[in-house]
Amino acid sequence: PDLAPAMIRTDYVLFHSFYVLKKPEGRIGTDRPLEGMMQGRALPVLFSSHDVGGAISYSQNGGFELPVEPGGEVQRERAMRLAINLAMYVLCSNYKDDQVHSTFLMRRRGMNTTP
Repeated sequence: PDLAPAMIRTDYVLFHSFYVLKKPEGRIGTDRPLEGMMQGRALPVLFSSHDVGGAISYSQNGGFELPVEPGGEVQRERAMRLAINLAMYVLCSNYKDDQVHSTFLMRRRGMNTTP
């Protein structure tokens, strides 16, 4: 309750936790940014006016339940990517911002990381 919502910039880790996204998209096409309550570098509360859940929800017959407007299936795909990024952020937090692991991964793959 003591945190105020703030705009989540597109350079925040949420926008590149798996897919690199230029902007948030969902079932409803809007230019509004994501908003959230930041606690340090963490984002424990997220607000979206994009209806990401509506874009990815399936009906009982196996098709998508709701239309995506105005961008159709391309917009739905981008909403799915945002949903995946959200899941990755929830599961892994900001590991993509922390480059400590990159040297280990490069060494493991046999790449030289020293200049």
